[in-house]
Amino acid sequence: MNPAAYDAASAGRQAWKRLRLPQRSRKLLPHNAAFLAVTELLRQGWSPQQIQGRLGEYYPDDPAYHVSHETIYAAIYAMPRDELRKELTRCLRQGQDGRSALNEEARKCLFSFVMVPFCDFQRAAHDTYR
Repeated sequence: MNPAAYDAASAGRQAWKRLRLPQRSRKLLPHNAAFLAVTELLRQGWSPQQIQGRLGEYYPDDPAYHVSHETIYAAIYAMPRDELRKELTRCLRQGQDGRSALNEEARKCLFSFVMVPFCDFQRAAHDTYR
């Protein structure tokens, strides 16, 4: 048997070993100080990116408050349950501020262009680069 070949039994044993390894602790657990600060800033209308920057400025010497915006999103969607999760997702800036559908007139304006015969285009290009 080729030693470089895939062995499903060996891979399964390795996966079970890795599963039992202790996982890294989360920075934003419900009811710790950093999580409470994040939820308060979300309730005030701050975005996770703004919170990330501001917590680093407010607490420069405390690594518990140095969280990325991905960590904040994960804490919002993965950790809280029921009412708190609904409230925090409502606090995020989502909804009508983004792109909206174009009305028919705007769509015509965007995609209307003049068809020019290729011979005229060649002539104009030739005159331009003479």
